[in-house]
Amino acid sequence: MPKKSEKQPEQKVDFEKYQRYKNIFELSPETILFVNRSGKLLDINEQVYKLMGYKREDLVGKSILRLPFLTRSAVTTIGKNFALRMLGRHIPPYEVELKTKKGEIRIGTITATPIRNEKGKITGEVVVAHDITERVKAEERFKTIFELAPDGMVVFDLEGRITDVNNAILNMLELTRDEMIGKKFTEFKVFYKKDIPKLKKIFDQAVSGNIPEEYEIEMTTKSKKKVLASVRNGLLKVGEKPYAVQILVRDITKEKEADFLLKQEQEKAQNYLDLAGAIIMALDKKGEVTMINNKGAELLGYSVKEIDGKNWFENFVPAKIRADLKKKHIQGLNNPDKYETLFPEGYKNAVLTKDGQTKEIRWHNTLLKDEKGDVIGSLSSGEDVTLSEAAMAEIEKRNTQLKRLNKVMIGREIRIIDLKKKNKQLQEKLNK
Repeated sequence: MPKKSEKQPEQKVDFEKYQRYKNIFELSPETILFVNRSGKLLDINEQVYKLMGYKREDLVGKSILRLPFLTRSAVTTIGKNFALRMLGRHIPPYEVELKTKKGEIRIGTITATPIRNEKGKITGEVVVAHDITERVKAEERFKTIFELAPDGMVVFDLEGRITDVNNAILNMLELTRDEMIGKKFTEFKVFYKKDIPKLKKIFDQAVSGNIPEEYEIEMTTKSKKKVLASVRNGLLKVGEKPYAVQILVRDITKEKEADFLLKQEQEKAQNYLDLAGAIIMALDKKGEVTMINNKGAELLGYSVKEIDGKNWFENFVPAKIRADLKKKHIQGLNNPDKYETLFPEGYKNAVLTKDGQTKEIRWHNTLLKDEKGDVIGSLSSGEDVTLSEAAMAEIEKRNTQLKRLNKVMIGREIRIIDLKKKNKQLQEKLNK
């Protein structure tokens, strides 16, 4: 036993080190708690007020299981994990629901580290609560979009194994989630063997950050139905570090079938236009040719390509009637009610051919409208009446000549009759 007069050695305190840790504790953006072995809260930083709305003095000294911002499920989880840590068990970070003073539910990640004395005995723990509410909300929004998306979505890790799929791709391929998760795309029988090397090359490009353009691939479902899909790839990253490849798969089978049928109908229509004996032509509101058949191009002496997109009035109408006809076209399209008055059935005008000749065309015109009923141009069919007009003019000319000749002939006959009459009278006088 030391004598009472002897002084006890003073315990040295590194105030600089203490102050450094104190600053970290107070200025940390995370909520930090110090808890003793019995679960009593020894200290907590001011971040708890910003996050949960509670002051430090309202919390210090309470059992961690009675903290007012813990939900019932959080109390159960935290109590169980605290007990296991006090027994020396390692507990990885976990998520709990927290409730602010205003009643708002937030999500926190709890990470705890045991505090040991110089003998290695656990005397408590330091707990860090990280608010991940916004991240969780973003993940939930993404998950909702992911699951409800009408197009198929598949997420691969960088090794090419599927880590997630949405309902759309499962329905498209007639597969279950278990049949896809964990599998490599090269293991699927939905792809044709000949396409596997191409798909592997595209995947490797995506992993390296060289995202390929949208491409089409043919697949087969579980029931052996063919599916034609349009595929787009994307690289998922955390910061600058890629961790997954996501692909979007759209079933374009019906779209392609519809395109094929539409193309067939268009070809039939074009064949009809090309076989038609009349000019068939469409103009937009500016008077530019949006369609003309082979007959029309042939009559004008051009190819269809040479006419398409050209202004009809500026290139194929004689100068003397050009301005008037163009004005009528614009007026008619802007005032649909007056169109038939401006261009009555059988309206005729001259057109200018490539070699500078003019031809007279009789037109049958109608307005073109879009799905909303708005006028977008005109559609016309025309017949070449140049020869007919010339023939009619020749007939009229000959009729005039015949009438003139007839007049002359009739006058001559009258004079002959009169002369005969006078000769007869003279003969009668001589006979007497």
